[in-house]
Amino acid sequence: MSFQDRYSEYKQRKEARDFFNKNNNEKVCSKDYVIAFGAGTGVSIVLGFIMEWVTFKIGFNFSYFTILVGVLQATAIKKVLRKSGVQLAIISVVTYLLGVIVAQTLYAAISLPYFSIGLFFEVFKTYFKFMIVGDFLDTIIYLLGAAAAYMALKD
Repeated sequence: MSFQDRYSEYKQRKEARDFFNKNNNEKVCSKDYVIAFGAGTGVSIVLGFIMEWVTFKIGFNFSYFTILVGVLQATAIKKVLRKSGVQLAIISVVTYLLGVIVAQTLYAAISLPYFSIGLFFEVFKTYFKFMIVGDFLDTIIYLLGAAAAYMALKD
């Protein structure tokens, strides 16, 4: 291959890449990841907090609500970005798990008479550990919620 052939091939690839980037509305940029992380975590925290409040008010654990939290959180990310895909689905799963744990931690920390950042992190670690090695049914429900968040955003 001569230099001229390589240059023309490079030029064609560059034109194709530019055309793809300009006409592809599904391309996920770095700012989209930040927006997805913020929106997903925020929605999960708010819905998780509501879930904890409802659980406290009715007196028994209604864990199936966490599946609904996963679906609503993924739908919120999809509405905010108007995009979907595997990368955003993975972000959705991470923010779902983080948001639910933070919501449970906030609800527990608010109900305590004493609050400090150290106590917040200890309660967070406890809830995180409980999510993994706690009640088997709760672990399965959290995994189903994460799977629902993944499937709702993946195309």
